[in-house]
Amino acid sequence: MDKILITGGAGFIGTHLVKELSLQYDLTVIDNLSNKMSYSNAQMLKENHISFFEEDIMNKEKITEIIRKCRPDSCVHLAAKISVSESILDPYSTMSVNVTGTLNVLEACKCNSVKRFVFASSAAVYGHVNTLPIPENTELEPISPYGASKVAAEKIISAYANLHLFESIISLRFFNVFGVGQSDEYAGVISKFKERIQDGSSPVIYGDGNQQRDFVSVGDVVDSIVVSMNPPLGVTEGTFNIATGMPTSIYDLAKIMTRIMGKPALRPIYKKAAEGDIRQSCADTTKATNVLNFVAKRDLENSLQEFTLN
Repeated sequence: MDKILITGGAGFIGTHLVKELSLQYDLTVIDNLSNKMSYSNAQMLKENHISFFEEDIMNKEKITEIIRKCRPDSCVHLAAKISVSESILDPYSTMSVNVTGTLNVLEACKCNSVKRFVFASSAAVYGHVNTLPIPENTELEPISPYGASKVAAEKIISAYANLHLFESIISLRFFNVFGVGQSDEYAGVISKFKERIQDGSSPVIYGDGNQQRDFVSVGDVVDSIVVSMNPPLGVTEGTFNIATGMPTSIYDLAKIMTRIMGKPALRPIYKKAAEGDIRQSCADTTKATNVLNFVAKRDLENSLQEFTLN
């Protein structure tokens, strides 16, 4: 049975990934429990006898020690500071965790002969774009320290790939991930809409509502990670957009959610656009399809319905 290390494994995506992998792999999870959902998720991991370490990726010595003990075949690196707004207020913390923390995990994996490495990057690396959909070779112009931190981490990972330090090393640029168990801290627009609509309040849109996002189900994101852990023959490195390739405006999102939650009379409230907010975002998924054989399969409306019922 292959051994898999998951950093940030008590977080939103990590918990879904653990559920998917737990019957087929020997899992070790590292998480510092820094967000409010992680504590209950960590308890679930322990109850299911998943090897769990409450540790921070900034502690290089401890991370190296854990990896030396568990000897994973693959590492899925999800641990990160994920808030764009928080990165603007405190760029040093975001850059430290997302760049130095990633380097710590990479080095610990390299020193302990981990074969495969999968990194969770973000569509935030692109910033404002002139052409949609966005291919991976688009010039990277992030507009927040969070986006810049993911660019820097990708560059470090690319250097390790060029040095052939792993059998495979893959970066996945997740677009707007959503799903059951999502907290306000992670891509919060869908969670915040749900919370207000449940309370009978109008959803709040920051900006004019015409900004577009590529919303992708966490189930599809998990599928992309699983594929990347055992990539097709000959694929040793690469960076891939993980998304549906279909844009949805924030206004249309609010309209869909009020309808499926049985409150279509609620009309959005508009406020000033948030600082660091990207105007248009929709992925070109051709590379992921052709190279990884990955295609997002879950329908937006059905996935939203499942999300709002939980």
